[in-house]
Amino acid sequence: MSNEERSKTLERSPVTPLAEFLRGVDGGPVFFGFLIAVAGYMFVTAAGFTASARLFPRLAAGTVLVAGALRLAVTRLNIGVERSESVVLSGGQSEANDDEEASLESMLVLGFLIAGYVLGGFLVGLFWLTPPFVFLYLLYNRQPLWRTALLTAVMTGVAYGFMTLMNLDLLTGGF
Repeated sequence: MSNEERSKTLERSPVTPLAEFLRGVDGGPVFFGFLIAVAGYMFVTAAGFTASARLFPRLAAGTVLVAGALRLAVTRLNIGVERSESVVLSGGQSEANDDEEASLESMLVLGFLIAGYVLGGFLVGLFWLTPPFVFLYLLYNRQPLWRTALLTAVMTGVAYGFMTLMNLDLLTGGF
């Protein structure tokens, strides 16, 4: 079958309008709306739990809802964001490919760091892996050393506070 015959076959496929629609949909806002809806549902339905059981769902859902409100404030209302003009001097296509490759590399590194954090947390405990995870992630993103050290200490404090508040054993692994 030639390429011309194959393209005519694809044009007549009953799935083609759906595929074209899905190509045109930006998944970011859809996923954002889904997260907000799930967090809202979780926050509301947690009211039916006992006081000790509703703490975690309310904290988790509240965090997502506050982060969502902040994201909306920054992106939609342009609060606190100063955008710079991007100028392409030469080689616009190769720079776009480099950006895509850098984005893919960043996504892969983050995926490996998260997988290591979860698996290592299962082996030795999440609390012990929080500082190395934050430190490595910030170093990979080329943050200054003072900011990396400060944020590592802050996130270690957050992990300790979470462990204390929720009365969880994050010091030991799953074995």
